[in-house]
Amino acid sequence: MENRINKNSYCILIDRCTFNSDELFQMEVEGILLPPTKDKEREVIKDIAYITKRLIRKYRFLKPTTLTKLDWLKDL
Repeated sequence: MENRINKNSYCILIDRCTFNSDELFQMEVEGILLPPTKDKEREVIKDIAYITKRLIRKYRFLKPTTLTKLDWLKDL
């Protein structure tokens, strides 16, 4: 995905992890910085926040969390 205004590129990843009958779906939004600078990093963080908010608004079943795959597996 590319921001048409500033030409920054982003990757949206969806990961599915299963264990027996349990499932964990994770979505990650990552910015691609080449070369990374502080100003670019701030811009990308702002864009990622915008993309994430839009996805959550559009797909109401998405829930923001800090749960990691490792934490999820430990709780099984």
